[in-house]
Formats: sequence, C-alpha cells, structure tokens
Amino acid sequence: VGEIRHFSTIDENDPIDIDDKINHIISKCSSVKWAEGTLSHLDLYQEDRFYIFMSIRDLTFVKGENRIFIPIKNPCSKEGCPIPNDIELTSGVLSSFKLDQKIKKYYDKDNGCFNLIPKNGEPPIQLFIPTIGVSTKIRKILKEKSDKGKKYDETFAKVSSFLIPNWRELDEKSYNEYENISKGWTYTQFVLSDSASDQITFATKNSLEFKCSKCG
Repeated sequence: VGEIRHFSTIDENDPIDIDDKINHIISKCSSVKWAEGTLSHLDLYQEDRFYIFMSIRDLTFVKGENRIFIPIKNPCSKEGCPIPNDIELTSGVLSSFKLDQKIKKYYDKDNGCFNLIPKNGEPPIQLFIPTIGVSTKIRKILKEKSDKGKKYDETFAKVSSFLIPNWRELDEKSYNEYENISKGWTYTQFVLSDSASDQITFATKNSLEFKCSKCG
C-alpha cells in the first residue's frame, strides 16, 4: 500500500520526480540476486528499469485495477482481424532494446561495454550501458552543480552516463575527472561516442507488439 500511495503522487510534469519515484518503487519491490550474492537495484541497467517497473505493476494490480489502454492504428487488412482498437499496457506486450547490428558487433561481453576503435588509429572509446545508479548519481551531481552556480560541460554531460561504468565510486570529484579526460579527446573520438550513445538510447525506447493471428 505504501508503494501504491507513492506511485499515486507522481508529478507527470516533473521528470526528476518521475525518476525518483520509479527508482524508489523498484528498490522496495524487487530483489536482485546472482551467483555471488545480492545486488543493489542501482546495478540494474537503466534499459531494464521500465520493464521491471511494469512487471511490479502487473503483480500489484492482479484483479485488473488501474488498467491502462493504448489506442492503436490497425494496419491489418484481413477480414475478422482479432486486433482490437486498443491494447492493454502490461509488461508482456513491451518490446525494447532492439540494437542495430552495426553497433552490436562492437559489444565486448567480457568487459560489458561497446569497444569503439577509430579507423584512423586513435585510442579506443569504451561505452557502457548506463545503470540506474550511474544515471541517478550523474543527475544529482549536475543538479547540485547547477544549484550552486557551478559550470559544467554540457556536451560531456550528454554522454557521461555511457562513459562511467561504476556508480559506487561516483561523486562530484570523480565526475570532474572523467570530464577533464574527455577534454583531451579528438574530434573523431567525440563523434564516435556521441553517435553511438544516441544509437543505444534510440534502441531502448519502448514500443508495443501485438501479432495478428490471421496474417502474422
């Protein structure tokens, strides 16, 4: 009940409020375990957050309370098509993280990053899929800088969550160190990181999938 109350107070016009409350609900209603023990919810990939949040919602409102329907334009021309005029939003119909093969081939499973090597022989750039922890800490660091009137590199801020792998060691000092390193980048290194991070972000936007049993 506490989390449902929390959910009902979300200000949909405030992205920071939405972010904080979704993170709070995930922290209270999920447990992340692996072979070596228990992880924090902050270790989850930002990409997986919405699916997990929707799964928690599905398990909370088991009797159909608080249902959400998304109106759709049906492209199927078959007679008797079973696709309705709207689809109920649940975790089961979400389709996300369809990564372009052009960037997928650069993924390094051993190190958990995209290893981008410039063709001109310049040093490689490593991009990590942002975790909830990294994204949340960066947002708070930048907000504090802004509140205190401190300047920061907005260009670096755009790609920073893809360049910092560990939220546990992240604070304003270490963030500034990463920012200073980026100032030594070449034009090619920056374009690579900016373009690839855009592609990864675009790939993770959620969409709905519903297959027609008549035409497939």
